[in-house]
Amino acid sequence: MGTPGDTVSIVNGRVYINNRLHKENKDILLYSRVSVGNRQDAIKGLDSLGINNPSFFSPARGTDHLSLYLTLEETERVSLLPWVTSVAIEKERPDTAWRVYPGHESLNWNIDNYGPVVLPAEGMKMELTAETWILYGRIINLFENAGIKHDRGQFFMEGKPVTDYTFKKSYYFMLGDNRHDSRDSRYYGPVPEDKIICRATMILFSKNKSTPRFSRIFKKLR
Repeated sequence: MGTPGDTVSIVNGRVYINNRLHKENKDILLYSRVSVGNRQDAIKGLDSLGINNPSFFSPARGTDHLSLYLTLEETERVSLLPWVTSVAIEKERPDTAWRVYPGHESLNWNIDNYGPVVLPAEGMKMELTAETWILYGRIINLFENAGIKHDRGQFFMEGKPVTDYTFKKSYYFMLGDNRHDSRDSRYYGPVPEDKIICRATMILFSKNKSTPRFSRIFKKLR
């Protein structure tokens, strides 16, 4: 999603690259909450749309609430069904508050509100401060083996004080297409270029639990 030198941020589930809203692929899945008046009608209606295996929340005041992963297009189609009382992408569900990278208490980030974060590029020089160390300290020492130590506001490399660092590698920001159920850079941080082994070009097989999604099988990727 983000390439070396880009600034990536996520605001209320919408992705911005260099402060510009990113146009999402139509297949992006988001967690949705659907309220229905009748559970059996709901199962039949969803099946008619090719949406299977919903998981139900506990009934409340005679209405069932369903937990579903839907595209924006599917959300519109579901909203037109007569048994639906409401449907919406639910970005702020409780588990979106899981600890995300870099996992520091000073950053109140979650999977739907993240960043902004600048992706380092090879040769990019960065000032070492308490704030930049929170974001980049791990990748500097883990992926670049710099051996920098942070002690009471000062930084040391091989015992000598340093005030900046020049990156040796370029980094990328990865996002899965199931935005509320993907293990990606929001959890493990930027990925160095030498850890990327290939680029996916086609979906060989896809299923929704036990049901094949034929519209996605052998689909070419951009």
